[in-house]
Amino acid sequence: MRPKVIRVDLAAIRSAKVFPWADVREPSVTAVMMLPVLLRKAVCFRETRSRRGMRLVLVAALAVSIIGCKNMSSVRRAKDSSSEVIRKEHDAFKKSLLDYKTFTRRICDDLRQEISATELRTWAVKEIDATTAGQMRIVVSAWSQRLTAALKEPFEPMGIVVHNESSVNPFISVTWGGAATYYGLRIGRESYEPQDKYAYYVQCEPGIYAWHVLPPGSIGQ
Repeated sequence: MRPKVIRVDLAAIRSAKVFPWADVREPSVTAVMMLPVLLRKAVCFRETRSRRGMRLVLVAALAVSIIGCKNMSSVRRAKDSSSEVIRKEHDAFKKSLLDYKTFTRRICDDLRQEISATELRTWAVKEIDATTAGQMRIVVSAWSQRLTAALKEPFEPMGIVVHNESSVNPFISVTWGGAATYYGLRIGRESYEPQDKYAYYVQCEPGIYAWHVLPPGSIGQ
């Protein structure tokens, strides 16, 4: 009696989503390397009329193919993710080449296009009111991601801090940058105005300012 031939319908596997994590449409380097060895074993089992051994080898071959496809899909997703990070870093680098005054005005332009001033101030005032007078408080908020996306920054801010040391002029500071320079936003009530002289400020909306630390030698000018 001739041994029964086992046929594997990959189209049926795809449509049935038996392996939802595998993309069997992609070629698999692992499968290309391993399948000849496994198929040779299947032939040997067939010649010795060991049906159980042949079935086990064919199942192993299918598993190797699917695992190989999964690995290649993961590499492709990781590559796409890396490319997106590189693109964002490139965009941030191009912005950093602008002089600091133009750079700061660009922050306001990007913010106005994406986020309502009223909504942003409402959030800031809520955080200020929740902070004990005379203290500072670090804020963890979904606004970190929203502001990062609005300003087209490659990474989230270094920190969001409520400054309630002065009951007259409390505000929230959102800071990006590092090493050579720092910049970001300051947000308070509509009457808020920055008081320090160590940064360049541009008013985006009443109570909302973009800022950039002043280059060496320009403080007080």
